[in-house]
Amino acid sequence: MAGTYANASLSAEPGVMRNILEAYAGVKISKSKNLWIDAGIFSSHIGFESAVGKDCWNLTRGILAENSPYYECGVKIGYTSEDGKWFASGLMLNGWQRIQRVEGNNTPAFGHQL
Repeated sequence: MAGTYANASLSAEPGVMRNILEAYAGVKISKSKNLWIDAGIFSSHIGFESAVGKDCWNLTRGILAENSPYYECGVKIGYTSEDGKWFASGLMLNGWQRIQRVEGNNTPAFGHQL
């Protein structure tokens, strides 16, 4: 990722991290169920907008986007139902739109998705 969005929105991140929008790896932890643990930088689990235009529900940016992060960094456990209709996840994150944890803040953020 490059350009004015990365320069403005990721300016607090160190060096090369300013250029990463999404990068994570996952491991399936059940042989019979679709249960995964993923770690890295994800698209946000809340909100209807993204830094990537094609992923936005609206054609233009809205005020809703200003109250939700575009990305997050941490660990996620996710389960998809056998019929693929339901997805649930729990997340432990570095905070609001943060790749690197802020100095002096040792408390992780938590989230969930259904």
